[in-house]
Amino acid sequence: MTTLWKDDEELYQIARTELFTALVGDVLDKMGYLHQFLPPCIKPLRRDMIVIGRAMPVLEADVFAERQQDTHLDVMRKPFGIMFEALDQLKAGEVYICSGSSPRYALWGGLMSTRAIAIGAAGAVVDGFSRDTNEILRLNFPTFSQGTYAQDQGPRGKVIDYRVPIEFGGIKVNPGDIVFGDLDGVIIVPREAEEEAFAGAIEKARGEKQVKQALEQGMSTVEAFRKFGFYTEEDYELLEKVLKQFRLDNQRAVVTGGGSGLGLGIAKVFVEAGAEVIIIGRNEEKLREAQQQLGERCSFRAFDVTNLGEIPQLVKEIGTIDILVNCAGVHLKKWALDVTDEEFLNVLNVHVMSVFALSREFAKLMAEKGKGSIILISSMTAIMGMQQVVAYTTAKSAILGLQRSLVADLSQKGIRVNTIAPGWIDTPMLHKAIDNDPQRKANIMRRIPMKYFGQPEDIGYAALYLSSPAGSYVNGVFLPVDAGASESF
Repeated sequence: MTTLWKDDEELYQIARTELFTALVGDVLDKMGYLHQFLPPCIKPLRRDMIVIGRAMPVLEADVFAERQQDTHLDVMRKPFGIMFEALDQLKAGEVYICSGSSPRYALWGGLMSTRAIAIGAAGAVVDGFSRDTNEILRLNFPTFSQGTYAQDQGPRGKVIDYRVPIEFGGIKVNPGDIVFGDLDGVIIVPREAEEEAFAGAIEKARGEKQVKQALEQGMSTVEAFRKFGFYTEEDYELLEKVLKQFRLDNQRAVVTGGGSGLGLGIAKVFVEAGAEVIIIGRNEEKLREAQQQLGERCSFRAFDVTNLGEIPQLVKEIGTIDILVNCAGVHLKKWALDVTDEEFLNVLNVHVMSVFALSREFAKLMAEKGKGSIILISSMTAIMGMQQVVAYTTAKSAILGLQRSLVADLSQKGIRVNTIAPGWIDTPMLHKAIDNDPQRKANIMRRIPMKYFGQPEDIGYAALYLSSPAGSYVNGVFLPVDAGASESF
């Protein structure tokens, strides 16, 4: 045993006060354990919750009746399988970690938390939902799940085994592995790797504390990291060379729809990469809030992109830019037979007509410089048929044809045109479509091989690649960013 801690409890206390999951993950990466984080959809019920303890894996299975009399297994005749037995077998300092079922119901609740606290358990991590949220928060029991959902597991799922190896989001969890979770994620530390992993994380944490103190005293970032020996000179030279290819310093970018959702995620990444970003949208209040969040390299223009006749003047006022991201969008969820001509045309105006008009006008200025990058935003609906989005599907499919023609017309002028097709990204538009439709949400989740929604920044980093020097030879690409949904049956 390392001299840094004498037992599990001392290690857990160090982890709670000095470490975070990212540090442990970094060390495990260097050790060759590259896939130890559970899916990013597994989040704490409250931002400050931390869980750390030995894993007691629990295997859940979907069923289709609360009691099944025509079964060969006694476990199937019980309302919850052997969940009560599993719960009673929890030991002090252990984490109840459960997977194996579909995300249709809650796998953890208030009464289970009460029993776990009485035993002295460290927390619960479930590959599904939790419920009785207010009760769990009152008990302050560390609980990590895909979110909250009241539907009971009784007639839908049963615990069929426990204290056995399980697979959780593609990660193997063995009894006795250490489960460590915070706001950034939940990581599984295999028993055979725990001493080296945590010792390395503690050393790194204490070194980074020195770096922080040096930065606070005015030392430059490069000097501080070099002084405390995190990387070699060769490491820095290579890192600087690579990162430079993904920088947007001294570049101007316009992002329509930049006040929220995907547009805000793209604008955030661009600002972090050094660009001056102008965000455009209809809601001035949202734009102002976004600008304050993004800082001094961001400005905004309140403008309705469907005012096609005013676009040339808008472009004239903004002036020459290097990057245009057409991200403004609206959503219309209706059956095809109920969509009016006016509603259909409105969706086309936002997603197609304004995109062409803005691209045409800004391309005139880009052509004078002999270079530029235009990014169009399509959708999974351009690849697969979906119910109740006929106008949106038509518009997003048209984007692909627009891209092809623009590539043919603009490439010789030094202007690259590429399209991103986002999958299901955690944005207000997505929640508007699925929050009151749990069946639709379940259908979507089944389609996503990686079993979680993307983040707006995921689209931002794709846009950064396509706009940066790293993507200078990329032109005419239709890029799905969808966790594999377009390739999954």
